[in-house]
Amino acid sequence: MKQNKVTIRIKDPYLSPQLQVVEIEMEQGIAAGSGTVNTGTVSSSWENGTDTSGEMDW
Repeated sequence: MKQNKVTIRIKDPYLSPQLQVVEIEMEQGIAAGSGTVNTGTVSSSWENGTDTSGEMDW
C-alpha cells in the first residue's frame, strides 16, 4: 500500500509596508558649502578633438 505524505505549510503573517519621514533642518544646503565661485574670464573656445560620427549603440 502506498502512503501519501501531506505537507501543511503555514504562511507568515502579513506585515504592511511602513513609511517614515525624517525632517532635518540645515543651516546651509549640502552642496552650498562645497562649491566655489570663480569670477575669472569665460573662454568660449572648444578643444579640438576627434569627432565621432555615425550610429552609436548605447
